[in-house]
Amino acid sequence: MPIRKFRRFDWRLWAVPISLRLALVENLRRLATRIVSSRTERDEADRLADKLLAQAQRQPMSCCAAYFPHGQSKALGRAFVVQLTQRLRDRIRQ
Repeated sequence: MPIRKFRRFDWRLWAVPISLRLALVENLRRLATRIVSSRTERDEADRLADKLLAQAQRQPMSCCAAYFPHGQSKALGRAFVVQLTQRLRDRIRQ
């Protein structure tokens, strides 16, 4: 009887490191996905900021209407909004 309990306990100890590794890999995968998504949003915001700033140089009063239609279905991500705000704010300060 004590040997059976030890074997069952031993198997559980053996499974703990594997379970921890699997959890770590899954968390790293989620984190990498978020990093890539945020980087993509920041790149999109930089492209839009470049377009807006170039348009503002040519026609200051009509630069935003073409880039922000009222029926926009795609929600803006947090990284996109932060990057766009920073780029435009930095440009205004110059």
